[in-house]
Amino acid sequence: MPRTPNAVPVYRRHKPTNQAVCTVRLPGGGSKQLYLGRYKSAASRAEYERVVALVAANGGVYPAAGQDVTVSEALLAFLRFAERHYRDPDGRPTGTADDLKVTLGYVRRLFGRTLLSEFGIPQLKAVRDAMVRDGRVRTQVNKRVGQVRQFVRWSVEEQLVPPSVLEGLRAVRPLAPGRSGAKEGKAVEPADPAAVEAVLPRLSPAVRAIVALLRLTGARPGEVCRLRPCDLDQTNPDLWRYAVARHKGT
Repeated sequence: MPRTPNAVPVYRRHKPTNQAVCTVRLPGGGSKQLYLGRYKSAASRAEYERVVALVAANGGVYPAAGQDVTVSEALLAFLRFAERHYRDPDGRPTGTADDLKVTLGYVRRLFGRTLLSEFGIPQLKAVRDAMVRDGRVRTQVNKRVGQVRQFVRWSVEEQLVPPSVLEGLRAVRPLAPGRSGAKEGKAVEPADPAAVEAVLPRLSPAVRAIVALLRLTGARPGEVCRLRPCDLDQTNPDLWRYAVARHKGT
């Protein structure tokens, strides 16, 4: 059964995550569980006091969704969505959710306690600068800034924040080559054919076959490693056909 919220929210421990939580009443009669930070930490105590004061000033209820959602609260909801959404048709995680966690970790560390409605251009640029200081290459920084916008776009769709917040973030231009202070990544070059030939005799038969197939097809290693005999159309004995069910570009 859901916990019935008290007039004054109760500070308690969420055992699975060791976070402090409290349950608050909403204007429509429902309730909401708020995550406050690590249990018994000073930060969680401070956040709890903020929530109690907010509820007291709002007649015993927590403000409606979108009025006082923090960045951390929205991030938690978004990452739960990402873990469900970014999966292969067979249910296996694609790795996108883990990549998003890396990006949004910057947002949480810098602005977790900030109201989502106050996350604007200065905050996005501060997140970007932190990535540059960490030594991430320019193209990766631009990609991860796009992921931050993706999080805010989802928040707009879920009515956690006004569309104007996303419109402001769209004004932040990508880092340009040679003008940003971010280092440039090295171009990915093809493997040296001579080096491949030299290593082939040292590989096991299965790995040697994989390398040979990669050279002939240009497929990704993961696609070849997942290949099964039942996936091959061997109707023509001279030309076997393999159609991937899903790949990165779809």
